[in-house]
Parts: sequence; structure tokens; C-alpha cells
Amino acid sequence: MKKKGRRRIRKMRRAETEKKGRSGSKNDKREDIKGVVFDFDGTIADSKPLIKEIYNTLGKELDSPVFTKVTDDFNFFEADWHKTLEKLGVKGEKQKIVRDRFMSLMSANRNKVRLFLDVRRLIEELRPEFSLGIVSNNSKEIINRFLEAEGLLHAFRCVVGGGKYPKPHTAPLLKCYRRMGLDAENIAYIGDMEGDIIVGKAAGSALVIGVSWGFHSKERLLRLGADSIADNPLRIKEIIKEYNNKV
Repeated sequence: MKKKGRRRIRKMRRAETEKKGRSGSKNDKREDIKGVVFDFDGTIADSKPLIKEIYNTLGKELDSPVFTKVTDDFNFFEADWHKTLEKLGVKGEKQKIVRDRFMSLMSANRNKVRLFLDVRRLIEELRPEFSLGIVSNNSKEIINRFLEAEGLLHAFRCVVGGGKYPKPHTAPLLKCYRRMGLDAENIAYIGDMEGDIIVGKAAGSALVIGVSWGFHSKERLLRLGADSIADNPLRIKEIIKEYNNKV
């Protein structure tokens, strides 16, 4: 992340701390969670098998076996794809070429991606009570087509895909929060990667939940400050309910 981006995040954190301090002096009662925002790959969608397949394809096309080796340990991957490619030795203009090819293969094979077990039930149970959103570094078009095929597009008030400022930059999260008409203190953010925990905290989310079925280990997510870890999708609703009951 560039220095300007880091300064912006530090400034947002200070502002959020000051805001919480001011609100606490007037009223010690914290706000209820009213919105739930999810990461996509590794959280809602089980795209790991397809990503492994794509990296194997890229390794052959680029004559680079390192692409194949990294899929043996998904902890290698970063939320910011720029960083993942840098770790693979792909830099400069070549990053865009590789990224474009990756997205092309992802789009062409999106029918191979499935919802994680019980995610559909979780969404259906959350929707009557909470405003739902998705923020991902994946393409918004790919996400929307996937949700539409699963009959779930209507369930989400906001879907923000990858853009100029990928996670862990706070811009996409804050954009989604604004579209949902909610403050960060009313939102639980759910993700499976280190970058998700970092961005959820930096954006001032009331509750940041890591999931154990995605790319990064739960130990890694806890080290970065996840408020809680869900070992199955339905546990997410329980964690949010427990938070609201303590308000």
C-alpha cells in the first residue's frame, strides 16, 4: 500500500477512535448491528478449486512452475492481488496482463464455483433482519452473475467489486457502507483473509468476523485482530446476535 493510503487509514482510525470516545461520553450504550457485509471468494463462494486450476494454467502459459506451487498453501495469497503477484515475481506492466488473463479465466469458468455449505441458509436467515452487502476484489460482474445464477442477487443491497483501490484499502468498504445508508458502527464485516481483518478494522466496523473455511488460517486472522472466528456459516448469525444482545 502506498504511503498516502497508509496515512489515510491512520487518519480514519484516529477519527473513528475520537468519534467513539465522544459518543461514549454521551451514551455508553453502543449501536446495534444493522448491516452485514461479506467478502466473496473464500467467504461466500468456494472458489479455491477454480483458483488453483487457474494458477496451474497460468503457470503453464507463463512457463513459471512457482504459480503451481503456491496453490499448495492458500496462506500464500493476499487480499490485494498486486501483493500476491509481487510475491510471485510478477511486477510492473506484466501484472495487468496476468490479472486480465486471470479474470478472463475466472469469468469463463464461473459455473465451477459453488456456495459454501449453509451459506444460502445464512443469507436467507439474515436478510429479514439485516441489510446485506458484498465487498470483494473480484469483478462485480462475475459476482453479480454468480448471485443471479444462485437466485441470491436480490438479497444484497450493495455489491462492490475490485477497482482502483483494492482491499485492504478502506475505500470499497466505505463506499458500500454509504450505499447501504449505515455507519460503520452499525456493520459487521465478514472475511477469510488477513486483508479482510485489516480493512474491516480500519474502516471502523463494529464487528469483524473471520471465517475458518477460506484462504487464511483462523490463527492468522486472530493475530490480526478478528473479533471472533466462525467455524461454520450459521455461527456468523449467532455471533452477531450475541453482540446485539450485549448492547
